[in-house]
Amino acid sequence: MDGSKIASFASSAAAIVAVILSVISLVSRRTDRREAERLREADQREARRESVVRALLGEKESVAYEAYSIIEHGWSTMDDEGNRDRLNALCLAAVFERSDRAKSLIFRALDNYPQKREIKEVIDKLMRVFDRYYDQKKREDREVKQTGTDRLQSLERAIFRNGSPGEDSSCGGNKETPSAETGQD
Repeated sequence: MDGSKIASFASSAAAIVAVILSVISLVSRRTDRREAERLREADQREARRESVVRALLGEKESVAYEAYSIIEHGWSTMDDEGNRDRLNALCLAAVFERSDRAKSLIFRALDNYPQKREIKEVIDKLMRVFDRYYDQKKREDREVKQTGTDRLQSLERAIFRNGSPGEDSSCGGNKETPSAETGQD
């Protein structure tokens, strides 16, 4: 082969390599953009979920608004993890909230939760936490434990008034929200 053919071949090979590298670079940038968009959407979902949980653990008005929002718009069918966070936060709010009006909204929102069995699991877990803590304190603050236990039992009665979670795991049921124990508004 003479020098001009080698130079021509090398020039063609270099051009092909340049085209291949350009295509690889283009595909890589597209993939990076898609990944960045996916991460941005995941961050936005996480921020919304954290915002809801913060609101549910905040003032009674915020708790009541979130519960009312769930009553009006239902539980998300797409965000199981977010629903679980909202469920945990509402169950905690049912224990710590003293306003009967806010509690009635909490109870109604929980009554509409599609998986009653999950509510029972959260209530049972909270009961075990209370039992373990107060057993360790050798019955000190028994009245405080009883208040938390009473509130969890009130929630359980309100949600499962028609039977156990295994018997009725559909949402809805009797739409009358039972009165919670007397609190402060």
